[in-house]
Amino acid sequence: MNKRSNTRGELLVWPEVGPIDDHRDFESFVSERFGARIEFVEELVRRDGKVDVIIRFDPQGRDGSEIVFRMFCVSVGIYPISMISRTDYEIKSDRKNFK
Repeated sequence: MNKRSNTRGELLVWPEVGPIDDHRDFESFVSERFGARIEFVEELVRRDGKVDVIIRFDPQGRDGSEIVFRMFCVSVGIYPISMISRTDYEIKSDRKNFK
């Protein structure tokens, strides 16, 4: 899990994009592509073995970056963590993202 101090931003779930070997390359790619800051939070393994990734999105106030990234999210199925179905994962009660 990434231990950065900045916890601002929105948590999103990116289905089936993991596992990710190099988090910095992943963050850099998305930042360059969309002009918005994303931060890798953690990977979640589904009960069916597929790996989803939780990211934190912060648009950093750049013009248009949020709109472009949101359009990308809709097209590939990235959604807010609040829409996650806990039954798809083996989630322990002590995990802070799911309380």
